[in-house]
Amino acid sequence: MDALNRSYPGIALDDPIKPLLDSMAERDDAMNANVAALAEAIKGVTVLPPDGMARLERSAASGAARSAAVLARAHNLRTLLLYGGAFVTCVVLAAGGGFWLGQATEADSIQKTEQRLALAFRDGPDAAAGWARLMEQNDIGKAVAQCTGQRTYADATGRKACAVPLWIEPPKRTPPAT
Repeated sequence: MDALNRSYPGIALDDPIKPLLDSMAERDDAMNANVAALAEAIKGVTVLPPDGMARLERSAASGAARSAAVLARAHNLRTLLLYGGAFVTCVVLAAGGGFWLGQATEADSIQKTEQRLALAFRDGPDAAAGWARLMEQNDIGKAVAQCTGQRTYADATGRKACAVPLWIEPPKRTPPAT
């Protein structure tokens, strides 16, 4: 029925409430049409038996649990392989870096020692032999440890020096007591 032609008992056609009633009637008509269409659409649909929904839920949960277990195992293996590979890579990089750093540091140390030894040879082979004898006959660590107190002094430029016992010949061998 057309909303303009509807009449309501006790309501005049020019009553201000009529448009509201017309709107409600149109809404009711639309809802009735939707219910009818839905009823037509579900004709022939099989309804689950009372225990059917419970069986469906159990089946879905069981399948989901099996799938979740398979996914978890696969994920654990992938994660283990990934972390293992990362760990091995880090160990190899650390070992390689440590080796390279050690080689570079040692090479630098050797080069500096060679330069210092070349200075000892600057006055010829006799001077180098003299330095070699002094190094063989003296313990430099013990000698420098004695550089305290009155054994130290400074020259006119402020350069510090130390009076240490410097042995110029090997120790005397005393015969063993009999």
